[in-house]
This record gives sequence, C-alpha cells and structure tokens, in this order.
Amino acid sequence: MTDTPEPTGRFASLAIPEFRRLWWGGVFVFLAMQTQQIARSWLAYELTGTNTALGGVLIGFGVAGLVAIPTGVFSPTASRSAPSSSPPSWSTPSRRC
Repeated sequence: MTDTPEPTGRFASLAIPEFRRLWWGGVFVFLAMQTQQIARSWLAYELTGTNTALGGVLIGFGVAGLVAIPTGVFSPTASRSAPSSSPPSWSTPSRRC
C-alpha cells in the first residue's frame, strides 16, 4: 500500500474538489459584481454626461455596501440571542417509513 503525501503549501486546500468549486464560484461572483459596478457607472455617465451621475451611482453602491456588511456580520448572532423553546429543525432526526 502506497501512501500519497498530503499536498502542502499555499494552495493545498484547492486539492479538495468541493472547496475548489466554492473558490471558483467566489471568483466569478466577485468579477461579476465589479463588472456590474463599472457598467452601471459608465451607463450613468453616458446617459447624463455629468460626473455627478457617476458619483451618485458610486455613492449608491457604497451606501448599499455599508448597510449590507454589518447586516451579514451580525445576522447569525442576532438569531442566537433569543433562545427558542423548540430545538432547530435540523437537529431532529427525520423518520422514514
């Protein structure tokens, strides 16, 4: 029986197929969001011809980001602060007949 060594190094986690799929999905989402921001800003500038519209679109993205980031960070802790009387549905085994 031959033991294959575990991959080591900076990108060793990419050897796991599920993580590699998650990583590439994150890369594509990031690129899509950046492309969307550039396209919307460019469209606002082309339609109005003013830098004010361009700034308004970028401020809109910034405000939405400032609102979304704390919401995503604090949402798991908010649900844990108020205990419920019943256990979560994922912890109860399902009965199959």
